[in-house]
Amino acid sequence: MGRSDSVDKAMQAAVDAHVFPGAVLLVRVHGTIVHHHAYGQTSRLPQREPAQPDTVYDLASLTKPLATVTAVLDLMAEGRLRLDDPVAAQLGELRGTAVGDATLCHLLTHSSGLPWWRPFYQRIGERDRGEPGFLGSEGAKAFVLEEIGREALETTPGAKSVYSDLGFILLGLTVERVTGGPAAAHCRARIY
Repeated sequence: MGRSDSVDKAMQAAVDAHVFPGAVLLVRVHGTIVHHHAYGQTSRLPQREPAQPDTVYDLASLTKPLATVTAVLDLMAEGRLRLDDPVAAQLGELRGTAVGDATLCHLLTHSSGLPWWRPFYQRIGERDRGEPGFLGSEGAKAFVLEEIGREALETTPGAKSVYSDLGFILLGLTVERVTGGPAAAHCRARIY
């Protein structure tokens, strides 16, 4: 079985396992397209149409793997972070909370036990109306950190992987604590 066959089998297995409804994979090596195939459907709803090589998908949440994970790995390569560091090691406000003993590895693998999402933006927006400038402030970050610290875990850390925006918010704040500046600035300077 060639590499292309292995890739095709893996992609189809992911479609069959409902990891995603469909995908288009294009691999280019030194300017030459060596693999370009479509798998599965364009979506599950409202209609199921076969994916085509020219199907365009929305690529949401790419900041997590392309910026946050890369920044954390960069800091690990420098020896400034380790996979087994507890969350509270850099975010001291989380000492004694349910998530405080989860590790960076748990956050990176979505296995911290935190819920997947909370609408923090609503309360921050309401507060910003009464306190203009709160949105995007250090106070807003502190508010989110405090709210995440109040969250009950849905599973024990490491027991199950469940996508969590909250865990990645903590990773971004960890990057900021370690670097002493905005995560975006670290990414621009060190990664991009």
